[in-house]
Amino acid sequence: MSQHLLRQGKKANKQFFAMEPGDVPTAFADIEPLQQDLGFSLKPLS
Repeated sequence: MSQHLLRQGKKANKQFFAMEPGDVPTAFADIEPLQQDLGFSLKPLS
């Protein structure tokens, strides 16, 4: 949806809230299976 708004020159109305009990501050995932099975690879954001 954010890409759709950007194409229209609009900005998303983002609301950030404090962490709540049970929220995970940082998460990591092993993408090796994606790379092997689907040829997926990450690209830099910049």
